[in-house]
Amino acid sequence: MGTVNELLSDEALAARMRAEAKVIQEDPGRVKGADLLERLATTKEPVTT
Repeated sequence: MGTVNELLSDEALAARMRAEAKVIQEDPGRVKGADLLERLATTKEPVTT
């Protein structure tokens, strides 16, 4: 449990993760890829588009 608490209290890490999340969210290709993966996970059917 100590490691989890360390990660949760690491402000520098949190700031880096927020910055990376913003970059990922602003990239339409990554967003589309994430959407396709989510659809695959939800429907369990092949995704062709």
